[in-house]
Amino acid sequence: MQAVTSDLLADERKLYTDETGLRKGQLLNRIIRKGRGRGLILLTNPDILTLALKDAYYDNDLRESIRSVDLLVVDEFHLASVKQSDMLLFMAHEICDDRRSSLRKFVFLSATPNPKIIQRAERAGLKIDVLEDMSTPLSCSSGHPVLPKIRLELRCGGIFRTYELIKEDIDYFVDFCDRPLEDGRKARTVFILDGIYEVDEIFNALRDRLPDFVVERVDGLHPATPEKLKRFDVLVSNSSVEVGIDFDVDRLVFSGYTKSQIIQRIGRLRNKPENV
Repeated sequence: MQAVTSDLLADERKLYTDETGLRKGQLLNRIIRKGRGRGLILLTNPDILTLALKDAYYDNDLRESIRSVDLLVVDEFHLASVKQSDMLLFMAHEICDDRRSSLRKFVFLSATPNPKIIQRAERAGLKIDVLEDMSTPLSCSSGHPVLPKIRLELRCGGIFRTYELIKEDIDYFVDFCDRPLEDGRKARTVFILDGIYEVDEIFNALRDRLPDFVVERVDGLHPATPEKLKRFDVLVSNSSVEVGIDFDVDRLVFSGYTKSQIIQRIGRLRNKPENV
């Protein structure tokens, strides 16, 4: 088995030092062609898979290459909208129904699965197997709670309007970021908002009010880097930060409109030794 990862793409790029400007899509195509018949697993997320199946991923034709993969794993499937998840399910059925395709099995992963996805997948014509979660109960994992004890404050707002709540009470949120932890350290605070405009508004507001803090942003126009995730005191982001990115966080401000979204985002505070 071989999983296609960002590290594998980097290694593949090293094989073509005489070719400049190779894009990720081109490298992925070459890896898939060489891996045919060897149990190739492609691990991706809903956004990248949607682009790839629409031949829009870095302007490369990946649709046919994806058909050559043996197993496709779609992580963080809860992040897909209803329209996007339906489209991916119908595309999956189309691929499975094509005799030219090697791809016969899809795995959709989520820490907070939606039972309605199963019904929609069956309506799309896909054969569904639901795996039972045999992991340690959520209440305890290696002696530590998976979800921490927290002090949670709720404010009523609207989608893409969370930034207004924050700016209306900016002094409170500046103090929230500035207040040190019990051991005197700066708290690492993360804001997870809905849109790029919101990220820009809150990033600029906090950067101006917290001159002694390292304030960073992560969104579709400002990608995450290891250096950025390591050095930030305050990180302002949207859902881009939830896909394949891990970091330590002490305090969290986020928008949440569904039970699964709230659980997923609170989970960012996992493994904290004390109440946060």
